[in-house]
Amino acid sequence: MKNTFKYISFLMLGSVLFTSCKKEFDDPTIKEISTGTIMTIADVRAMNVPGQTVYINSDISVYGVVTMDETTGNLYKESYISDETGSLYLRFIS
Repeated sequence: MKNTFKYISFLMLGSVLFTSCKKEFDDPTIKEISTGTIMTIADVRAMNVPGQTVYINSDISVYGVVTMDETTGNLYKESYISDETGSLYLRFIS
């Protein structure tokens, strides 16, 4: 009698666990990112004036291949971006 009760309770518990594990995930909200003016790396380099600070007051987009290296421990502080017109060294200070 004890074994029968044990098997029935395991069967009931197992069936409850298997049928109650249907998870519905929330769909993330899609964030709209403004494209702005699309520039190449050569265009960004042309904005540089030696000895002066260049302020970018509008949205610009630069598309390219980003390269990072984790061996120096600066994965989130420095990276490189390159496209067919050139490459840039990026330092993230803030």
